[in-house]
Amino acid sequence: MDRNQLQRALLAVVGDPAEDHRLGGFLIDAVKKKLNISSLPRSEFWLAAWSLVAQGLSYIDMDQSASENWSLELSPSGRALLKDEEANPDDPAGFMKSISDGIPRLSPIAKRYIAESIDAYTNRLYMASAVMLGVASEVVVYETAQSLAQALGASGDKFNAEIEGKGPFVKKVEAFEKRLSTEIGRLPAELVNDLQPVLFGVLSLFRNYRNDAGHAKSLNISRDVCGIHLRLATTYFQRLYLLQATFETWKK
Repeated sequence: MDRNQLQRALLAVVGDPAEDHRLGGFLIDAVKKKLNISSLPRSEFWLAAWSLVAQGLSYIDMDQSASENWSLELSPSGRALLKDEEANPDDPAGFMKSISDGIPRLSPIAKRYIAESIDAYTNRLYMASAVMLGVASEVVVYETAQSLAQALGASGDKFNAEIEGKGPFVKKVEAFEKRLSTEIGRLPAELVNDLQPVLFGVLSLFRNYRNDAGHAKSLNISRDVCGIHLRLATTYFQRLYLLQATFETWKK
């Protein structure tokens, strides 16, 4: 049994007021019915239940004196997750799947850092999540800059030297933005319209949060802010890989 699938079923059952949420065997029976399975190891059930509690999506109501009548209830974050029809980082497996499905070109190294960022968010390590997302951003931006240099051929030799040479990442970004601006007329309209706010705006946002979180500055990254950044990342990375696909057509 996939634990993320089990957690989603558990959330759905706990979010249904018609279901029995009591822990004394009642809830596990409701989850088995939801999943249409005849058996479910109690160890797997409890690992999933405590994982939801650890993520802040649920809590155990102990108001009843008899422990078998204690119940699992949704927190405000858990209720918000159930109402959200979009991919949500509070459903880590589903969110990562939506990114992988939506960006088939996603490189393995970028995927690894994005997954680390989601895992950190799930475990309430919001500064760590910001750092990993910032690194993922740098990976994909660098890949995109390389793709542009390759598409330009000999005319991109100077630009290629700028992005491949030593120096801070911000200088490479500046070189990328400057050179891309000279090729703006060759880009599809939908990419041109989103270029500044979606590409370079989000890039700057992720870089600043990554730098502040990674350099011992006084920084408070809330769960909401971290979740918004992860949602932004989907569109952001899609645009970067669309740019790469566009650059590849220039070489033909």
